[in-house]
Amino acid sequence: MARALPAGRERWWARGSAARGGCASRSRTAASTRSATTGTAARPSRVSVLTDDDPDARPAALPPRPEYCFPLDPWAPQPLRRPDGLVSERPDDAELVYDDPMYDNYRWVAMLDPVELADGTAADGPVHDPSVRGVDVVDLVGTSRAGRETVEATVRPTADYDPRCSCCPLLFDRVAAGILLDEGGPSPARQAYPEAFRVALDVATGIVVSVRDLGGDEDGSGFDVTIHDADLVAGR
Repeated sequence: MARALPAGRERWWARGSAARGGCASRSRTAASTRSATTGTAARPSRVSVLTDDDPDARPAALPPRPEYCFPLDPWAPQPLRRPDGLVSERPDDAELVYDDPMYDNYRWVAMLDPVELADGTAADGPVHDPSVRGVDVVDLVGTSRAGRETVEATVRPTADYDPRCSCCPLLFDRVAAGILLDEGGPSPARQAYPEAFRVALDVATGIVVSVRDLGGDEDGSGFDVTIHDADLVAGR
């Protein structure tokens, strides 16, 4: 299933200026002294500590600060798009941040960026490979929700389904339960899993606006989202 990139959203870190000619830098620096121990931290990946056990020690040379950017930043790598404007393949760059801040659990993150409904991860293959299906689409129909263009589909996770987080996938069935167990999670309490799922995506933003179990112990359970407004960047 093709999907649009999510709209950019503010995060807790300060965003850099486009005039810098690179991605926005996210780092904070703090220094503290307690007894004879001095530590310096530059988030997210640099820490240096001096102790009285080695008073002549000096911090090792710090690596270059990582630079991060977001999909809608003008200088961010651009995805490949289909003729209809939806994304067919997005950049796989370690410094390109897709995730939004988590609220309650990672299902919120997956709802805003549902790549798990499109790309799967084969054994020993790259994560979210666009050539690997994460779900099988049984049917697809265009509709409208709250006055917004929407697509609805009946889907079934494949063996290569790769949820954002194994404990809170968008589609919790036998495949997702197996992933959770393989990662050391608890055995699910339910006895019968859904046979499929009905999902709905907002066309303009790519956000999941509805998920419903079809069959199983919790037939009909799921969630709904109402998008009251969305600020979109033309052409991105």
